[in-house]
Amino acid sequence: MSSIAREPVSIQLDYSRCQGCGNCIITCHTRAIGIDLGILVIDYSLCDSCMECVEVCPVDAFSTTIDTIKIHPIESKSYSIIQPILDELDLPRELLPLAARVLHATTDKELAESLWCKKDAVNQMVEAISKGYQIITDVEMTRSGLTGALKQKSICALSFGTQVDQDTGDYSNAPSVSAASMAKAANQYRNHALYVIGCAPTALEQLIDMIGSGSVKPAGVLALPVGFIGAEQAKHRLIEISGQCSFPVITNVGPKGGSAATAACMNAIYRIAVEQDRMPHG
Repeated sequence: MSSIAREPVSIQLDYSRCQGCGNCIITCHTRAIGIDLGILVIDYSLCDSCMECVEVCPVDAFSTTIDTIKIHPIESKSYSIIQPILDELDLPRELLPLAARVLHATTDKELAESLWCKKDAVNQMVEAISKGYQIITDVEMTRSGLTGALKQKSICALSFGTQVDQDTGDYSNAPSVSAASMAKAANQYRNHALYVIGCAPTALEQLIDMIGSGSVKPAGVLALPVGFIGAEQAKHRLIEISGQCSFPVITNVGPKGGSAATAACMNAIYRIAVEQDRMPHG
């Protein structure tokens, strides 16, 4: 099971980004964040490095100088309930930390047990995020579920020119806006990007087509799109093509999935990177 952080984290605030929404003040359970003479300040003597301010900031104004994670007591209690469930799952050992996070996020044992990965995929994805590769998500909902440090390195595919497409009415014959956006994003980041897909099966299908044609070589694909139409088939194609590829693949079998489960898996990989001290210190 994941361990508590080894050392305090230094929280930094970028005042040029801060919009004064007050989310961090409301969220901070130790009252380390407040207003002094009209300026947002952090009292480091009160800060317990929970990083909740990093999570709730809508403009990513907070950052950390040391990548470290502290588990909230409620989460620790949840894990004590999850552990016996994990012991019952028939999964490769490397997938257990991901299954734990999926259970924590969804309470869905069947979804957790449906996880699938190419051999050594988790370790390879740890290596990819430790190298700082760009993360591309299918929708903003998936991106929003990523932990603060990952979110700062991620881009939603829908931000790649969809407004231009709406103006012209041309989606390059793609079956959906998500697919067209993924094509645009993948064309810009042809190599060394991590693709994290939690909602849109058509975005995954588009990515698989580009991988199959040789136009894109990802640093990894983590895809748990959800839906009755297309999701199960897209994931089956991903598993098939993974045998022909050198990059890591993590997905699941069946129609279940979703942004919460997908982000949970990515956050679990990030935690492994932190615990192995494989994240660059700022």
